[in-house]
Amino acid sequence: MKFDVLWPEDLVEIIELLDNKARLVGGCVRDLILYNFLVEDIDIATKLLPEEVISRLETRFNVIPTGLKHGTVTVVKGGHKYEITTLRSDDKTDGRHAVVSFNKTWEEDSKRRDFTMNSLYMDLSGNVYDYNGGLEDLRARLVRFIGNPADRIHEDYLRILRFFRFLARFGKYDLDSLKSCLELAPNLVKVSRERITNEFLKIVEGQCFWQILPMAKPILEVIGLKDELKKEVFEVGKKEIFDESFQDLAADFDQNFSDFIVGKNDKVGQNSGFCEVGCDEVFENQNSEVFENTDLRSLSALGKVALFWNPNSLILLSNSQKKYVTNLQKFEISDSVEAAILEQKFGMDFVRDKMILDGKFFEFEPILPVPISGNDLMNLSIFGADIKIVLEKLNRFWVESGGFLDREILLKKASEIYAKMNENCEKNAENLKDSKKNSSEIERKSLQNSAILAEDDNSESF
Repeated sequence: MKFDVLWPEDLVEIIELLDNKARLVGGCVRDLILYNFLVEDIDIATKLLPEEVISRLETRFNVIPTGLKHGTVTVVKGGHKYEITTLRSDDKTDGRHAVVSFNKTWEEDSKRRDFTMNSLYMDLSGNVYDYNGGLEDLRARLVRFIGNPADRIHEDYLRILRFFRFLARFGKYDLDSLKSCLELAPNLVKVSRERITNEFLKIVEGQCFWQILPMAKPILEVIGLKDELKKEVFEVGKKEIFDESFQDLAADFDQNFSDFIVGKNDKVGQNSGFCEVGCDEVFENQNSEVFENTDLRSLSALGKVALFWNPNSLILLSNSQKKYVTNLQKFEISDSVEAAILEQKFGMDFVRDKMILDGKFFEFEPILPVPISGNDLMNLSIFGADIKIVLEKLNRFWVESGGFLDREILLKKASEIYAKMNENCEKNAENLKDSKKNSSEIERKSLQNSAILAEDDNSESF
């Protein structure tokens, strides 16, 4: 197979300086074949040793020795990042790190990669080199490990999550590959939390994320994510699926998964994914009318994470991500007013995610926060913690009005709110006083009765 490609000048110069002993490899080739588009991060494999790569390129480019012991150097130029790695094979692995040796064989280099579709090479003439049946699997959108799946996974346990990431993107799987991922899933605890987090966030962005969820259940358990929301998760997933033809898929998820485990699902045994029909139709209908006005039905990546995340999991969120997710889990939206108030605090994306997660949708117009400041309230002799309380109540009044009240009315309302707060405080204080008085009276009578009983006991002893 040959492709006609207009290459960036920098890439052409790099390959030529490497004496044409280099080819593009991996994801950039895969996506170029699929979409006729060259991604920003480009992997290049070469027969030359790293030292020779540096000596040939350093006069024309800034060459960064990012991983010399693994044969990798990096060049950044013209909006692209080029990672150039010497052909190699893994001599020793522990599931996280590898000891490599360099070789001169493209095919041997290809055998150490993860999936068949990621082991394609391309030269500047547009020729594609396929040593593992990757083109056929790519056409079928089939995710398959190269060679023995267990061997590939033992080389790097993160490949378990990578399998589900590509499955969430392409929708079909090799049965042996899936079985090996499930069997070896407990080894994910050996992978760093940063790598797990990075990969999981890519999984939730996949177009087939909802459909693969039943298969990923054992993975969620290993990395410490909640899975008890399974039924509710599928209900959310149904809201995200755009074509009516797969509204019934969610109802079949549990049965499909059970049949897979006991080996009853013939379709699964034929190297097909549960989401085969669904994902193919998504790809075919991306420009159709069913994709219009879907903003309120599209959960963000963090919105999906909020369904599963708990602070004890292996997912390591940044402070801002953690705040977003925990707020989604904490706040409730009961009406359009509440939706508008949360939009003020956290933005429209947050409100959209929250409504999808709760399955409650309210029409509302974004309203700017009430135009009254803390200084304005201090001029009304409102101070300290009362300022925050009054502002919150005043803002709700402002939102309920539609945001069209003038300043004079708002200040008057603030005074009324504060007066009501003081009145309630006085009532509470009075009630507390009465409660203490009643408690004292009860305690006095109780002591009096105890004394009487004690006297009776003494008289009987005589």
